[in-house]
Amino acid sequence: MPKKTTILAMVVLMLVVAAPTFAQRDAEAGQEEESDSRTIEVTGVIEKPEATTYMYGSHTVVDEASGERYALRSDEEGLLDDSTGRRTTVSGTLVPGYENGAVEGGPSLIEVHRVRPAANDPTDGEDVNRDGVVNEADGEAAAAISDAARSEYKKSGRSVLPATGGPVLPFGAFLLILISGLLAYRALH
Repeated sequence: MPKKTTILAMVVLMLVVAAPTFAQRDAEAGQEEESDSRTIEVTGVIEKPEATTYMYGSHTVVDEASGERYALRSDEEGLLDDSTGRRTTVSGTLVPGYENGAVEGGPSLIEVHRVRPAANDPTDGEDVNRDGVVNEADGEAAAAISDAARSEYKKSGRSVLPATGGPVLPFGAFLLILISGLLAYRALH
């Protein structure tokens, strides 16, 4: 194989390996810049009002920190209904044009993407059983989940790889670097 062809093959191989990584990183950076400007997180009790003076949003929440009321809407069916009456943290984006009473004198509108139970204290832990309260029952649920996972692991008789791909990812990268190095060495000698 001529040197030019070998070098060209090496460059193409490295581009094929590196391009997806750079594309993903650039895409994630672009998404963060777009979403940071209107992203909001509010903690309070979600309510479903019977009637309001404004005609948008299916639910409301009053932010515990600021006392500001927000109208909420979500395309995900049941997301807000399942959390009505519970103290939660709502994550979403502010809908343009609905800020500070701009429409019908109502509150700012949040397009809700995620609702999670609000912890009473950051050191309290996580609401594992999803009942809206962080308490001893969550510890019992976590222990049951842990015991079930341990039991399944022992029954399977095989190791479980982590979500990152386990040892396959570093091995694949090592193999690609080794092949590229060998091709470069061969092209130069």
